[in-house]
Amino acid sequence: MPTLTRYVLFLAIVASCNNIPRSANWINGGYTYKRPNSHSDSNNYIFPVPGIPFDSVGYDNSRQIMQAFDERNISLSGSEKPIIRLVLQINNKKSTIICIEGSQMIVKQYKSGSYFPSLDFDSLSREEQRDFNILEHNLGLKRKRLIDPYKKSRDSFTMLHPRLLSREYYDELVRKATVKEVFEYSKQIIPFSEENYSVLFDKVYRSGFWQLAPFDTAVCYDSYHNGGYYLEINTQERYSFVQQTYGCAKRGDFSELCMYIVSMARLEKEFKL
Repeated sequence: MPTLTRYVLFLAIVASCNNIPRSANWINGGYTYKRPNSHSDSNNYIFPVPGIPFDSVGYDNSRQIMQAFDERNISLSGSEKPIIRLVLQINNKKSTIICIEGSQMIVKQYKSGSYFPSLDFDSLSREEQRDFNILEHNLGLKRKRLIDPYKKSRDSFTMLHPRLLSREYYDELVRKATVKEVFEYSKQIIPFSEENYSVLFDKVYRSGFWQLAPFDTAVCYDSYHNGGYYLEINTQERYSFVQQTYGCAKRGDFSELCMYIVSMARLEKEFKL
Protein backbone atom coordinates (compact mmCIF):
# COMPACT_ATOMS: atom_id res chain seq x y z
CA MET A 1 0.00 0.00 0.00
CA PRO A 2 1.48 3.42 -0.94
CA THR A 3 2.68 5.57 1.98
CA LEU A 4 0.24 8.41 1.22
CA THR A 5 -2.71 6.01 1.11
CA ARG A 6 -1.73 4.48 4.47
CA TYR A 7 -1.46 7.97 5.99
CA VAL A 8 -4.92 9.01 4.75
CA LEU A 9 -6.39 5.77 6.06
CA PHE A 10 -4.73 6.36 9.44
CA LEU A 11 -6.26 9.84 9.70
CA ALA A 12 -9.70 8.48 8.84
CA ILE A 13 -9.42 5.83 11.57
CA VAL A 14 -8.28 8.39 14.16
CA ALA A 15 -11.17 10.71 13.28
CA SER A 16 -13.73 7.93 13.58
CA CYS A 17 -12.33 6.82 16.95
CA ASN A 18 -12.46 10.33 18.36
CA ASN A 19 -16.03 10.71 17.08
CA ILE A 20 -15.59 14.48 16.86
CA PRO A 21 -18.60 16.05 15.10
CA ARG A 22 -17.97 18.39 12.21
CA SER A 23 -20.08 21.51 11.72
CA ALA A 24 -22.35 19.49 9.42
CA ASN A 25 -23.19 16.74 11.93
CA TRP A 26 -22.97 18.24 15.43
CA ILE A 27 -26.78 18.50 15.50
CA ASN A 28 -28.57 15.32 16.54
CA GLY A 29 -31.96 16.40 17.90
CA GLY A 30 -33.96 19.52 18.67
CA TYR A 31 -37.12 20.89 17.09
CA THR A 32 -38.11 21.92 13.59
CA TYR A 33 -39.31 25.46 12.98
CA LYS A 34 -42.98 26.24 12.46
CA ARG A 35 -44.72 29.29 11.13
CA PRO A 36 -46.25 31.61 13.77
CA ASN A 37 -50.04 31.89 13.46
CA SER A 38 -50.63 34.84 15.73
CA HIS A 39 -49.16 37.81 17.53
CA SER A 40 -48.79 35.65 20.65
CA ASP A 41 -46.81 33.05 18.71
CA SER A 42 -44.41 35.71 17.46
CA ASN A 43 -43.83 36.90 21.04
CA ASN A 44 -43.07 33.37 22.25
CA TYR A 45 -39.28 33.29 22.54
CA ILE A 46 -39.14 29.47 22.52
CA PHE A 47 -41.92 28.93 20.00
CA PRO A 48 -40.92 25.50 18.53
CA VAL A 49 -40.82 23.85 21.99
CA PRO A 50 -44.17 22.02 22.37
CA GLY A 51 -46.53 22.34 25.31
CA ILE A 52 -45.13 25.57 26.74
CA PRO A 53 -47.59 27.77 28.68
CA PHE A 54 -46.25 30.95 27.09
CA ASP A 55 -48.91 33.11 28.73
CA SER A 56 -47.85 32.08 32.24
CA VAL A 57 -46.43 34.69 34.58
CA GLY A 58 -42.85 33.42 34.36
CA TYR A 59 -42.62 33.32 30.60
CA ASP A 60 -44.27 36.67 30.09
CA ASN A 61 -41.66 38.13 32.44
CA SER A 62 -38.85 36.35 30.61
CA ARG A 63 -40.06 37.81 27.32
CA GLN A 64 -39.97 41.32 28.79
CA ILE A 65 -36.44 40.75 30.08
CA MET A 66 -35.27 39.71 26.62
CA GLN A 67 -36.90 42.76 25.07
CA ALA A 68 -35.32 45.04 27.70
CA PHE A 69 -31.93 43.74 26.56
CA ASP A 70 -32.91 44.34 22.90
CA GLU A 71 -32.67 40.61 22.20
CA ARG A 72 -34.62 39.35 19.21
CA ASN A 73 -36.64 36.15 19.05
CA ILE A 74 -34.37 33.53 17.42
CA SER A 75 -36.84 30.66 17.68
CA LEU A 76 -39.10 31.58 14.76
CA SER A 77 -36.94 30.70 11.76
CA GLY A 78 -33.60 29.13 10.94
CA SER A 79 -30.38 31.02 10.48
CA GLU A 80 -27.76 30.19 7.86
CA LYS A 81 -25.07 30.47 10.54
CA PRO A 82 -25.66 29.09 14.05
CA ILE A 83 -26.75 31.41 16.86
CA ILE A 84 -25.92 30.25 20.38
CA ARG A 85 -27.42 32.24 23.25
CA LEU A 86 -26.94 31.67 26.98
CA VAL A 87 -29.14 33.60 29.42
CA LEU A 88 -28.22 33.73 33.11
CA GLN A 89 -30.84 34.96 35.56
CA ILE A 90 -30.16 35.31 39.28
CA ASN A 91 -33.50 35.87 40.99
CA ASN A 92 -34.29 38.32 38.19
CA LYS A 93 -31.34 40.57 39.18
CA LYS A 94 -28.12 41.26 37.34
CA SER A 95 -29.09 39.12 34.38
CA THR A 96 -26.43 38.42 31.79
CA ILE A 97 -26.87 37.39 28.16
CA ILE A 98 -24.09 35.81 26.10
CA CYS A 99 -24.85 35.51 22.39
CA ILE A 100 -22.49 33.93 19.86
CA GLU A 101 -23.24 34.80 16.26
CA GLY A 102 -21.02 35.18 13.23
CA SER A 103 -17.48 36.18 14.16
CA GLN A 104 -18.29 37.60 17.57
CA MET A 105 -19.54 36.89 21.05
CA ILE A 106 -21.73 39.66 22.48
CA VAL A 107 -21.96 39.90 26.27
CA LYS A 108 -24.72 42.05 27.80
CA GLN A 109 -24.94 42.64 31.55
CA TYR A 110 -27.51 44.42 33.67
CA LYS A 111 -26.44 47.83 34.98
CA SER A 112 -29.50 49.64 36.34
CA GLY A 113 -33.22 50.20 35.98
CA SER A 114 -36.21 47.92 35.72
CA TYR A 115 -36.78 45.19 33.16
CA PHE A 116 -40.47 45.90 33.29
CA PRO A 117 -42.16 49.15 32.28
CA SER A 118 -44.47 50.86 34.75
CA LEU A 119 -48.16 50.98 33.92
CA ASP A 120 -50.25 54.11 34.42
CA PHE A 121 -53.81 52.79 34.65
CA ASP A 122 -55.22 56.31 34.81
CA SER A 123 -54.45 56.55 31.11
CA LEU A 124 -57.03 53.81 30.50
CA SER A 125 -60.77 54.32 30.57
CA ARG A 126 -62.84 52.54 33.22
CA GLU A 127 -63.96 49.99 30.64
CA GLU A 128 -60.35 49.38 29.58
CA GLN A 129 -59.23 49.01 33.21
CA ARG A 130 -61.93 46.39 33.75
CA ASP A 131 -60.93 44.59 30.55
CA PHE A 132 -57.26 44.67 31.52
CA ASN A 133 -58.00 43.00 34.86
CA ILE A 134 -60.09 40.26 33.21
CA LEU A 135 -57.48 39.71 30.49
CA GLU A 136 -54.77 39.16 33.07
CA HIS A 137 -56.85 36.40 34.62
CA ASN A 138 -57.91 34.86 31.30
CA LEU A 139 -54.36 34.83 29.90
CA GLY A 140 -52.89 33.34 33.06
CA LEU A 141 -50.85 36.41 33.92
CA LYS A 142 -52.06 36.51 37.51
CA ARG A 143 -51.44 33.93 40.18
CA LYS A 144 -54.52 31.77 40.63
CA ARG A 145 -56.32 31.94 43.96
CA LEU A 146 -57.60 28.88 45.75
CA ILE A 147 -60.89 30.72 46.23
CA ASP A 148 -61.86 33.15 43.48
CA PRO A 149 -65.34 34.62 44.07
CA TYR A 150 -65.26 36.59 40.79
CA LYS A 151 -64.43 33.76 38.40
CA LYS A 152 -68.02 32.99 37.37
CA SER A 153 -68.81 36.63 36.63
CA ARG A 154 -65.56 37.00 34.62
CA ASP A 155 -66.34 33.87 32.64
CA SER A 156 -69.87 35.08 31.86
CA PHE A 157 -68.60 38.49 30.78
CA THR A 158 -65.91 36.86 28.62
CA MET A 159 -68.54 34.81 26.77
CA LEU A 160 -70.25 38.07 25.80
CA HIS A 161 -66.99 39.79 24.82
CA PRO A 162 -64.50 37.45 23.04
CA ARG A 163 -61.90 40.25 22.95
CA LEU A 164 -61.26 39.36 26.59
CA LEU A 165 -59.39 36.27 25.36
CA SER A 166 -57.24 38.23 22.91
CA ARG A 167 -53.54 38.57 23.58
CA GLU A 168 -53.43 41.29 20.91
CA TYR A 169 -55.99 43.36 22.82
CA TYR A 170 -54.05 42.90 26.05
CA ASP A 171 -50.81 44.07 24.41
CA GLU A 172 -52.67 47.06 22.97
CA LEU A 173 -53.80 48.11 26.46
CA VAL A 174 -50.28 47.57 27.84
CA ARG A 175 -48.82 49.84 25.15
CA LYS A 176 -51.41 52.50 25.93
CA ALA A 177 -50.70 52.40 29.68
CA THR A 178 -46.92 51.97 29.52
CA VAL A 179 -44.62 54.51 31.12
CA LYS A 180 -41.10 53.69 29.98
CA GLU A 181 -38.32 53.69 32.53
CA VAL A 182 -34.62 53.96 31.82
CA PHE A 183 -33.00 50.53 31.57
CA GLU A 184 -29.25 50.26 31.12
CA TYR A 185 -26.96 47.38 30.31
CA SER A 186 -23.33 47.08 29.36
CA LYS A 187 -22.26 45.51 26.06
CA GLN A 188 -18.95 43.87 25.27
CA ILE A 189 -17.91 42.32 21.95
CA ILE A 190 -15.36 39.48 21.92
CA PRO A 191 -13.97 38.03 18.66
CA PHE A 192 -15.06 34.44 18.00
CA SER A 193 -13.03 32.33 15.59
CA GLU A 194 -13.72 29.23 13.51
CA GLU A 195 -11.52 27.31 15.94
CA ASN A 196 -13.70 28.52 18.82
CA TYR A 197 -16.77 27.25 16.95
CA SER A 198 -15.17 23.86 16.32
CA VAL A 199 -14.45 23.32 20.03
CA LEU A 200 -17.89 24.60 21.04
CA PHE A 201 -19.70 22.38 18.50
CA ASP A 202 -17.87 19.40 19.95
CA LYS A 203 -18.84 20.29 23.51
CA VAL A 204 -22.49 20.86 22.53
CA TYR A 205 -22.59 17.46 20.82
CA ARG A 206 -20.94 15.63 23.70
CA SER A 207 -23.11 17.30 26.36
CA GLY A 208 -26.25 15.67 24.94
CA PHE A 209 -27.84 19.12 24.60
CA TRP A 210 -29.96 18.18 21.58
CA GLN A 211 -31.64 15.25 23.38
CA LEU A 212 -32.32 16.96 26.74
CA ALA A 213 -35.86 17.84 27.77
CA PRO A 214 -36.35 21.63 27.81
CA PHE A 215 -37.03 21.81 31.57
CA ASP A 216 -35.34 20.05 34.46
CA THR A 217 -38.33 18.99 36.59
CA ALA A 218 -41.98 19.87 37.08
CA VAL A 219 -41.13 21.33 40.49
CA CYS A 220 -38.38 23.56 39.12
CA TYR A 221 -40.41 24.84 36.19
CA ASP A 222 -39.90 28.57 36.35
CA SER A 223 -36.37 30.00 36.36
CA TYR A 224 -37.81 33.51 36.71
CA HIS A 225 -38.63 32.91 40.37
CA ASN A 226 -35.83 30.56 41.47
CA GLY A 227 -33.06 31.88 39.30
CA GLY A 228 -31.29 29.78 36.72
CA TYR A 229 -29.93 29.75 33.20
CA TYR A 230 -30.88 28.48 29.80
CA LEU A 231 -29.20 27.84 26.50
CA GLU A 232 -30.84 28.08 23.11
CA ILE A 233 -29.32 27.24 19.74
CA ASN A 234 -30.64 28.30 16.35
CA THR A 235 -29.38 26.55 13.20
CA GLN A 236 -30.71 26.52 9.67
CA GLU A 237 -32.89 23.45 10.19
CA ARG A 238 -33.15 22.83 13.94
CA TYR A 239 -33.74 24.76 17.18
CA SER A 240 -33.46 23.72 20.80
CA PHE A 241 -33.76 25.18 24.28
CA VAL A 242 -32.64 23.74 27.62
CA GLN A 243 -33.15 25.33 31.03
CA GLN A 244 -31.42 24.58 34.33
CA THR A 245 -32.91 26.00 37.53
CA TYR A 246 -30.72 26.68 40.55
CA GLY A 247 -31.40 24.11 43.24
CA CYS A 248 -32.45 21.36 40.82
CA ALA A 249 -30.32 18.32 40.00
CA LYS A 250 -27.87 19.01 37.18
CA ARG A 251 -28.27 17.04 33.98
CA GLY A 252 -25.22 15.37 32.50
CA ASP A 253 -22.65 17.70 31.02
CA PHE A 254 -25.10 20.52 30.29
CA SER A 255 -23.94 22.72 33.18
CA GLU A 256 -20.31 22.15 32.16
CA LEU A 257 -21.17 23.25 28.62
CA CYS A 258 -22.79 26.45 29.91
CA MET A 259 -19.85 27.09 32.24
CA TYR A 260 -17.50 26.74 29.28
CA ILE A 261 -19.43 29.48 27.46
CA VAL A 262 -19.28 31.62 30.61
CA SER A 263 -15.50 31.18 30.71
CA MET A 264 -15.21 32.14 27.05
CA ALA A 265 -17.04 35.36 27.98
CA ARG A 266 -14.46 35.85 30.76
CA LEU A 267 -17.12 35.75 33.48
CA GLU A 268 -16.04 32.64 35.37
CA LYS A 269 -15.38 34.69 38.53
CA GLU A 270 -18.96 35.98 38.52
CA PHE A 271 -20.82 32.74 37.82
CA LYS A 272 -20.42 29.23 39.18
CA LEU A 273 -22.96 26.98 37.50
